Amino acid sequence: MIKFLADENIGRSTVKFLRKSDFDVLWVLEEYAGSADVELLQRANLQRRILLTSDKDFGYLAFAEKLPHAGIILLRLKSKSPLTQVDVVAKLLSLRYKNKLTNNFVVATETKVRIRASQPR
Repeated sequence: MIKFLADENIGRSTVKFLRKSDFDVLWVLEEYAGSADVELLQRANLQRRILLTSDKDFGYLAFAEKLPHAGIILLRLKSKSPLTQVDVVAKLLSLRYKNKLTNNFVVATETKVRIRASQPR
């Protein structure tokens, strides 16, 4: 089962959608408010959770700093609409992408998904 750690910039609607879809989701606003990015990435990795975020700093941590992770999904959305965020996340959970989320760095926009393999552990 895929588990998520939803960053504080992920909307309530998206967290509710994931939970209603029977995913195990921890939300930073409920569990780890105010935590540093490095700490969140470490927590997600230790708990084998995919980090769901809109914060580009996690790309730096994963690639420049080479910090280990269980997967990062970076949402790069032009729209601020909660429904758009839910729609993009739902698309990522479709059969086409679902098995490619773990241990990879995924960038998703309204129209495109790019998947980059993480560094070997």
